[in-house]
Amino acid sequence: YKLAFSSYNLSQASASAVVILLISLGLTLFYIRYQKAR
Repeated sequence: YKLAFSSYNLSQASASAVVILLISLGLTLFYIRYQKAR
């Protein structure tokens, strides 16, 4: 969020936020499947 406020580059900040969200979502799903497999 610092990127959006310091340089007002909202498109790049939102894009990176979406990427981070997708990565964390994928890791969460992978972790849940791994826990169920055990």
